[in-house]
Amino acid sequence: DLRDMARHGFEIGSHTQSHVRLSTLSQNLAALDEELTGSKHQIEEQLGIVCTTIAYPYGKPGDYDRTTLDRTKAAGYHAGF
Repeated sequence: DLRDMARHGFEIGSHTQSHVRLSTLSQNLAALDEELTGSKHQIEEQLGIVCTTIAYPYGKPGDYDRTTLDRTKAAGYHAGF
């Protein structure tokens, strides 16, 4: 379904690997990076597209922090919601 949606112009974004509250990983950068890049790479590999957006799990202030935003940008995302 996602391949078909992508072919028809829908944006397919990431939502992390395991839906973890990202701010809880700010002290574990390896785990934070894996959450951010793992799902991005899966989308790109399986759908043959570039994944540039992410929807932060839970999405409320406090569920992500400055470290999350910095690492999201470093992972290659252009926008987070």
